[in-house]
Amino acid sequence: LLEKKKEKLLTYNVAGTISDSDFTKMYDKCEQELIELKKYIIELKSEENAFTEVEREMKLIKNCLTKSVQDISNNAEVTPSFVNKYIKRINITPVTEDTATLEIQLFTNEWVKRSLVRIGQTSKKMIQSYEQSIK
Repeated sequence: LLEKKKEKLLTYNVAGTISDSDFTKMYDKCEQELIELKKYIIELKSEENAFTEVEREMKLIKNCLTKSVQDISNNAEVTPSFVNKYIKRINITPVTEDTATLEIQLFTNEWVKRSLVRIGQTSKKMIQSYEQSIK
């Protein structure tokens, strides 16, 4: 389209319809538009490539999550390789003597947060109390 516009300008200039200075200004403007359009096309291609890369990563994450759900559904053991594959970081923060906060950062960078309550010691105390009451 810009090439046709430039040809038409040249025809008008040769026919004497527009002056040489007007032709030069209009021609330069067409050239500048062409440069800007080429830059815009390069930006669009770059965005398309970035989108394709994100799409590829999302498919990888989806496949990984599907596999992890299958592993868990099949009662697979949580092995070091499972942890290394699906978990980036685990934080355990004591809150009280019997409770703690568990934070797990998944490979997708999402955080899962849970509260933990120690039941082993409480159960042991309850059993001891029960045993003493029946003596």
